[in-house]
Amino acid sequence: MGARTRPAWGTALFALVLVGCGAEPSATAPPPPEPPRFSLTVETRTTGPNPDSDGYTLGIDSIYQTVAPNATVTQAAVGPGGHMVRLFGLTPNCRIPIGPPSESPIPLDESWDAEKIVLVPERGARELFEVKCYEVGTLNLVVLSTGDPPFTQFEVLMSHDPRRLRAGPGGNHVSDVSAGPHTVWVRGQCLVRFDVVSTSPVVHTLTINANALTTDTVVIRQPCR
Repeated sequence: MGARTRPAWGTALFALVLVGCGAEPSATAPPPPEPPRFSLTVETRTTGPNPDSDGYTLGIDSIYQTVAPNATVTQAAVGPGGHMVRLFGLTPNCRIPIGPPSESPIPLDESWDAEKIVLVPERGARELFEVKCYEVGTLNLVVLSTGDPPFTQFEVLMSHDPRRLRAGPGGNHVSDVSAGPHTVWVRGQCLVRFDVVSTSPVVHTLTINANALTTDTVVIRQPCR
């Protein structure tokens, strides 16, 4: 009996199965391309006497660093879109102009902590913080309480100064106050039945002399009750 031959269609099917079993799996899709990156440059420019010798703190998004009063910092490889830029850590006599004058206790025309949203286009972006520093003097603020009973503690706010001060009766020295005119708000505070009671503020104007001691007096006439 002669040898049996495999049908042609069977041979083709067998070869197809072998090829299919030995084929490599298809490669996974390539990762999406990285988003484009650009640069953001921030400059600090300080004018006036008595600049902050320790410099300022600059924040770009979540990255913070100390910068000189006059410095240029470039953050490379930032993504397009909005980025938070913040400058703070200024001494009381140095301020950032931010808007029109204001008569409020915390003036809106200058600030010690400024932040901006900077949009970074494809060509990159550049942002400037201008800082003005002023001459300084020392204030001896004498607070008198003539009410019955008198106040023994006072809260003091000054325009163009970021500090919220606690004062006692008599003289209170405040150093590094920027020279020039200031409005002062003084409130008496006392403890009545475990609650802190405050008077309405006494508003007083004064002028700080540069490199000198300025003495001024505020009188609280309301009683502590």
